[in-house]
Amino acid sequence: MVMNLMKDIWKVINSPLVVISENNYKRKLLLSAVLVLTASVLNGIIAPILYYLTFKNEFIVKMDLLNIFVMFIFCIITFLTACGAFKLTALVFRKEVSFNQILATWGCSYIPTLICVVLVSITELSFYYFINNTMLGVLTSTLLIMLLMWKAIFYFIELNIVLKINGTEAVMATMIIGFIYLIIIFVGFRVGVKVPLL
Repeated sequence: MVMNLMKDIWKVINSPLVVISENNYKRKLLLSAVLVLTASVLNGIIAPILYYLTFKNEFIVKMDLLNIFVMFIFCIITFLTACGAFKLTALVFRKEVSFNQILATWGCSYIPTLICVVLVSITELSFYYFINNTMLGVLTSTLLIMLLMWKAIFYFIELNIVLKINGTEAVMATMIIGFIYLIIIFVGFRVGVKVPLL
């Protein structure tokens, strides 16, 4: 089971187009669930606890378990809302795609998100090393841009392969989805989520 999961993750990293084009939605749904839950646990639970443990003696930092729970739940709701934005777009353009298909395929895009969560957590916990080090700053910025581009590739694969939207429709779809994403990002920052799990 774990080996199959690792193989699937490696397949998504190597050839996301092939994986997303496959018809085995149950297997992709399991992979998506694992990636989204892992990203949510890291972003909503582990990162705030590590931040507290790292800085409790240096700053006034409180451990707010209710807020940690809210951040974790919000991370999962963010994923479902992002998938809902794709479904809404499909309905607007009269494309036949099930919500389960979107859940199964968009969850695969959480590999760059997961790496981004780890990278942001490392830089936040080790900011003393990053604050005056130009080389580390450039390296981190470069990695974040690369992860953003990787996520964008997943986004356009999702639009083109799953929703079958391209050309002018893709521009209009991006405006619809982008508006919903901006709302999610704004609410996420209010809740305290550092990396929006879109």
